[in-house]
Amino acid sequence: MLTQLKILLLESDVVSRLHMRNAIAELGHEVLEAGDVETAMDIVFSHRPHILIIDWTLEEMAGTDFIQRLKESSPPMMPYVILLTAQHAQPIVPETLGVDDFLTKPFRLPDLIARIAVAAHALRLRYELHEVRRRIEQAALFEQSSQAFNRRAIYQWLTREFARAHRQVSPLSILLVKFANEDVWKRMPSETRQLFLEQLLRSWTLSIRGYDSIGIWDEARFLFVLPGTAFEQALVVARRLRDVTDEIHLKDEAGNSFSPQLLCAIASVPGMGYTSADEMLEAVERVLTSPQVPPVEERVYVAANSSSSV
Repeated sequence: MLTQLKILLLESDVVSRLHMRNAIAELGHEVLEAGDVETAMDIVFSHRPHILIIDWTLEEMAGTDFIQRLKESSPPMMPYVILLTAQHAQPIVPETLGVDDFLTKPFRLPDLIARIAVAAHALRLRYELHEVRRRIEQAALFEQSSQAFNRRAIYQWLTREFARAHRQVSPLSILLVKFANEDVWKRMPSETRQLFLEQLLRSWTLSIRGYDSIGIWDEARFLFVLPGTAFEQALVVARRLRDVTDEIHLKDEAGNSFSPQLLCAIASVPGMGYTSADEMLEAVERVLTSPQVPPVEERVYVAANSSSSV
């Protein structure tokens, strides 16, 4: 909720600017002033005003030209624009210029204050809509039941990290893990499985770094993306995840106690020679589907391709 607004006055006439500043300041808002376009541009980027009140006729250029220039410069936050014009008829559709409202000069100060009140309401609606969109976008990244990254989100994260690793020639590892006793996992009652998954994700999260990521790849497989992690470090993470999982004990549908055992496949760059994130994913999936080579450690496999030096 916006309480105090930052309002930028871009007006060449000092007297007009003074009258507007005094009237706006009485409302409790913060008033920023500029008499030229360069100063105004600096203020927009440094102070991020909520509202820009701009005269159509400036000394350097038309106010509408400044608005276009401002939009093209992509400020961190585009202000709500109130255009002051001496013309008595609306000459153009405001939306085509990025103008939100206009006020014809000469105007009474109460009219300006009323326009600011309208702007404040519009900004509140704009921010509420932005927050709704942000929450929807955020929700689209997570599995609702577990709040772990979903398949789409973890894949997007991997492709970004792979591009960065390739660009910076830095290491990147992924781990694809699944349960050795996958059938028992799938037969588990949904409530039991959900409680276990929550416990498991908490334990796994504590076993990795803050900038590593966990995603649910499918019903019973999980993908870990480990930026800046070479193969040897990824092997340490795999051991840790395996040991943490082995310590958890559950009951199956018959009431028998069992401990879920983790299988893990590792792929790393640059040492293993993968040229894309999809190649890495195909390699770890292939290993976990039908391991063709003995594990490097108990239940830990390396998804090396033909050009690998590992």
